[in-house]
Amino acid sequence: MKKGLSLYYICILVIFLMLPGPLFMLVRGHIDTENYENRKLTELPVIGVTPYDEWTSVFEGWFTDHLPFKNQLVKLGSMTEYYVFRTSVNDAVLLGKDEWLYYVGNVNVEEDPRSDYLGLNLFTDAELKLIADNLISARDMLSERGCEFIVFFAPNKERAYPEYMPDHYGEPSERSRLMQVTDYLRENTDLTVFNGYETIRDFREINPDLQLYLRYDTHWNEQGAYIASRPLAEYLGHPIPDIYETNAAREDYPVRDLARLIHLQDILVDDYSYHITKYCDSEFTYEEDKDKHFHGTGENPDDRKVMLIGDSYRLSMQPFALNSFREGYSEYYYNYSKELLDREKPDIFIYESLERFLNNLLNFSLDTGIGYTGTDGIK
Repeated sequence: MKKGLSLYYICILVIFLMLPGPLFMLVRGHIDTENYENRKLTELPVIGVTPYDEWTSVFEGWFTDHLPFKNQLVKLGSMTEYYVFRTSVNDAVLLGKDEWLYYVGNVNVEEDPRSDYLGLNLFTDAELKLIADNLISARDMLSERGCEFIVFFAPNKERAYPEYMPDHYGEPSERSRLMQVTDYLRENTDLTVFNGYETIRDFREINPDLQLYLRYDTHWNEQGAYIASRPLAEYLGHPIPDIYETNAAREDYPVRDLARLIHLQDILVDDYSYHITKYCDSEFTYEEDKDKHFHGTGENPDDRKVMLIGDSYRLSMQPFALNSFREGYSEYYYNYSKELLDREKPDIFIYESLERFLNNLLNFSLDTGIGYTGTDGIK
């Protein structure tokens, strides 16, 4: 009797262990199997190709990456952590108040937004001088080409929206890399420097209810980009009106990169961006890849050519900061090369940097590259 019962349980266990594979093959075309990880999945090892001493570890990696119902299991675990234990399954994502998510950073690419927020990673005097010297060298090189140089800084999400950070972080430090570099450049050089945080901070004091950043993403929304871009647009000779004088249509923002990192991109969807129109008579059009060449049309387009180099924050800025220009070129900083500069021959060169990438300024050079040569940690 006991032997038969034991055999019965063993059979049930084997069925449960074997069933997911065939069942997955039957339904895989009808369930989510997309790769949401920021890497290429491990490929199945090949006898005679994969080194013998690596075969076991590679197979284990392949099996883990291609586990049946992996996305569904991961999502279930993520939902449990998020809704039950109020924690994150990814150390790079911080859960704030009112469902706001923040990016902790990636040490592999020298990102540390928490230290930026707390003012724990200030530059030394020697580093500030090096940053100034690097930017002045770039300005002088461009000046010889008849090109103007402009620097624009964008604030991290936690600096723009500190009220949703966990209580134990406290208030953001008044002394931060962002303000440190901005003040140093303004006080010790004649470079043209814009700090988007100052504009956003002042705007939020008067208009606290207008959301400028995305809750489940690292980026600002179009409204935030619009507000931060106004001083730059005015400086360039193409001012844009108060945001309340424009048209803003609510639209879904499908990326939600922080929600993706905790595998809840299909769950945390109750946040929106706004597409802004009627701010000028120029309409932006883009080449096929969107973030390279762009063109403006209008009654009197500005014939000066603009080159905008920076991170992903610049993409939302382009239509507003660079409205009414006939032609421009926009690219990620890690894809910049002097060959691009020689080819495009801009009249205005704008370098945009998010707060957490300011370390790139220590190696800034228009001859050899703009700082770090890889991609940022969230991309």
